[in-house]
Amino acid sequence: NAIINQTDGNNRVFNIDQNSAGGTTVSITGLTIQGGQDGADNFGGAGILAGSVSSTPKDVLNLTNCFLLNNHCKFVNSGYTGQVGGGVQMAGGDLNVSSCVFSNNSSQASQGGAIEFFTQTPINSNLRVINSSFFNNGLTNTSGSGPDGGGAINIASTAGSTHVILGSTFTGNTANSTGSGNTFGGAISLNTGVLNVTNSTFTGNSAPGTGSLGGAIYVDSGTLNMSFCRFAGNSANAGGNAVYNHGSNGANTLAANNWWGVNTGPGAAGAGSNGGTLTTSPFIVLTNAASPNPIVVTQSTTLTAGFLQNSAGTILSAAQIPVLIGLPVTWNNAILGTLSGQQTTIQANGAATAQFTAGNVTGTGQADATVDSGTVTGSVTINCPTITGTVSGGASFCAGGAGVIEVDVTGGYPPYTVTMNNSGGTQTGSSPLFFTNSPAATTVYQVASGSDVNGCAIAASGSATNIVVPAPSAAIAAAPTGVCADSSGNSASGPASLSGYSWTISNGTINSATN
Repeated sequence: NAIINQTDGNNRVFNIDQNSAGGTTVSITGLTIQGGQDGADNFGGAGILAGSVSSTPKDVLNLTNCFLLNNHCKFVNSGYTGQVGGGVQMAGGDLNVSSCVFSNNSSQASQGGAIEFFTQTPINSNLRVINSSFFNNGLTNTSGSGPDGGGAINIASTAGSTHVILGSTFTGNTANSTGSGNTFGGAISLNTGVLNVTNSTFTGNSAPGTGSLGGAIYVDSGTLNMSFCRFAGNSANAGGNAVYNHGSNGANTLAANNWWGVNTGPGAAGAGSNGGTLTTSPFIVLTNAASPNPIVVTQSTTLTAGFLQNSAGTILSAAQIPVLIGLPVTWNNAILGTLSGQQTTIQANGAATAQFTAGNVTGTGQADATVDSGTVTGSVTINCPTITGTVSGGASFCAGGAGVIEVDVTGGYPPYTVTMNNSGGTQTGSSPLFFTNSPAATTVYQVASGSDVNGCAIAASGSATNIVVPAPSAAIAAAPTGVCADSSGNSASGPASLSGYSWTISNGTINSATN
């Protein structure tokens, strides 16, 4: 930009239509306008003084891609409030501002630190501010009179005038008071007419004086229609940290679908009113949800925090919330898990994501996402994994013998603890688990209970049997009392389960038989 720097400390930079004759259209593009003051006449408009007042046809001033920096109305005395419009004063006619920056302009004790826009009956005029930024502009009312308002913009128009602010940013603007006179509207003050504000950001604006109202916007009279705007960190000493609606003076504020920096809406502290209509619901909320949900221990899920819903549950699109795209997101307070891969800004789709990985403990896991002063907790249900156990083994043995039962466990986390039924015992360790038992009678064994180290239950199947075989008795059928060597009939039989017999023969007589 070319720079026009007023250095004499006494004069403004531009004086347009000095006699307010009307019919003057001026377009200024790509200039930096700085250092202007109004000491030569104390009429305000230190950067630019323009306007047709009540003359017709009305004047038109177009500012495009301009910077208005460090333009200041000079201090006359503590009671002087006539120096309106530190950057620009448009006294009648239409003012169109596009892609401009207003920074560090001031109107002393008067209204409109950056822009003063006013019209007179019967001429309706319009202010349009598109994609522009206002930083650290202000006024300080030392007069004891007032009220004075509009640290950045003051609009004092006719009832038939309609004004538009779209896609613009207001940061650090101040309407202060050091005397008994109040100041209103740290960023914007509206007095009569209709103001439509959309997709604009208000952060850190203030009205800190005693009795001051409307940290960002003060609606003295007229109608404010506002949607899809962001408010964060604005403050007013006497009420309406973000917006104050002077309903008793005929003000009405319709402000649905805005982000107020917290998930509960502005509340009375953020948006105040003394009558009239003040509507702030539904409002944009920050959500935080996990998918998939539930998960099992050690599994991961994706937490998504975003602004794609309002307090009434209506789904919003990313195209509706450009002022929230790119905002910083802080992820913290992970419980029963850990966070990784956090996106630290709201992405173009209106949301940001983080990975939540569950630990080994079941329950309700969670993690917080914070944007501005709004924090929302995303909850994750962490369940047990599927753990199976299979029973096998067992043996046949005589009384006093023993058999081994085996339990094979799959899933979960060792060490496992398994208890068998029928006094089969309890074992703890890694899979497989072995149980040695010597029952007095044949016994069937199954898992009575089982769990892994995290207390997750084992679903066991199958059974095993330890068979106790009765003590056998040998029987020799038709045993002769004596035999001759190599004679026929020398035979015996016993239980089929026995593998051998022994006879004792003494002097040709069988006198015992054992197995």
